[in-house]
Amino acid sequence: MRGRLIATVALATALSIALFGIPLSIVVGRLYRDRQVISLEREVAEASLHVPPVPVNGSGRLPSIGPGGTLAFYDSAGRLVLGRGPAVADALTWRAIHGDVVSGGHQHDEMVLAGPVVRRGRVVGGFRAAELDGAVDHAQHRAWALMTLAGVFAGVVAAVLTLFQARRVVAPIRDLAAVAHRLAEGDLTARAAVTGVSEVDEAAAAMNAGTDRIVALLERERTLSADASHQLRTPLTALRVRLEAALDRPDADLAVAIHAAIGETERLERTIDELLALARDDPSARKPLDRRRLVRELEERWQGELTHLGRRLVVVEEPGVSSVRSSHGAMTHALDVLVANAVRHGEGTVTVRVRSAAGALAIEVEDEGAGVVGSPEDAFRRRNGQPHGIGLALARSLVEAEGGRLVLTRRAPRPVFTVILPAG
Repeated sequence: MRGRLIATVALATALSIALFGIPLSIVVGRLYRDRQVISLEREVAEASLHVPPVPVNGSGRLPSIGPGGTLAFYDSAGRLVLGRGPAVADALTWRAIHGDVVSGGHQHDEMVLAGPVVRRGRVVGGFRAAELDGAVDHAQHRAWALMTLAGVFAGVVAAVLTLFQARRVVAPIRDLAAVAHRLAEGDLTARAAVTGVSEVDEAAAAMNAGTDRIVALLERERTLSADASHQLRTPLTALRVRLEAALDRPDADLAVAIHAAIGETERLERTIDELLALARDDPSARKPLDRRRLVRELEERWQGELTHLGRRLVVVEEPGVSSVRSSHGAMTHALDVLVANAVRHGEGTVTVRVRSAAGALAIEVEDEGAGVVGSPEDAFRRRNGQPHGIGLALARSLVEAEGGRLVLTRRAPRPVFTVILPAG
């Protein structure tokens, strides 16, 4: 890439110099020619002052016009009277004797300017001024040489700057490619650095963001996969107990037990599908949350168990609740964890309250127990080798994955866990 970039810039520089230098050299050549003509015209005008009223051969003297230049006066017969020049008037001088002004003519490697000399209204002769082309050519060639050197210098500077810029651009791209190779080999710690090249930095930022997203998804999938057993343990235990009870009772209706087991199996399948979708973080699962369906299903799942324990489940939905977008499955599992925590570790009535909180949706789960021991964050901390704390940690990760927060808003007594989902 660097070679192609240098070749492209070198070609563009050469074309620019050529397109600018060739017309400029032509203009410079014409400029020197025009300056030579103007100089000769000035010399002729000054020389005319030295011509006597009645020119006679040898009766006057003409000034010199510089190195390599000649100035001559010819009478009306075309004879050389004063100065230096051909003994007999040439064609250009004859035109001047007849009243024409000849500017910029060439004869024998000379630039010739000829003009008439008028006395008392009639032409008495003509001037012939000549200068060798070599002087003009020398000045012109010197200007062209300077222009060529300037072009070469500009080309060298452009090449150096191009090489510098090519290194500055190519090096970050190579570093970016190296990071991409590391990521392809499984090194998810690789990150692209900021280089100062805006386009490369945009690509690096996109790559880093994508890598962070992949790492987060892998961590989320690992965590949810590890915690899936916690969510599946309760329905599996219920299914096992139901089937064992049917086997132990001779008068049990096996058909009813089998139908109930099929229902529990379907629930397990839904739970597994929902956990897999949450682990993949499927954005299509985030739809406007149906709060009434969410709390109605929650009641149906837990009312029977709480009634069997002699406790109550109360659901309160306040008016003016904000609308949110969230995965129904994520919220279902998170609230199941909170209600299960209240059932196992709390006492009395379990209250689920849905309300608005500063433009967000808040879902509170409260029980009448003594509360949580320790700091609020301890309740969500995972403990290796212990089942305690896994459910709340899982619930928090599910809520945070939906852009919300799960906090312990009241530790004791009557602990309250609150799910907060931003509106929109």
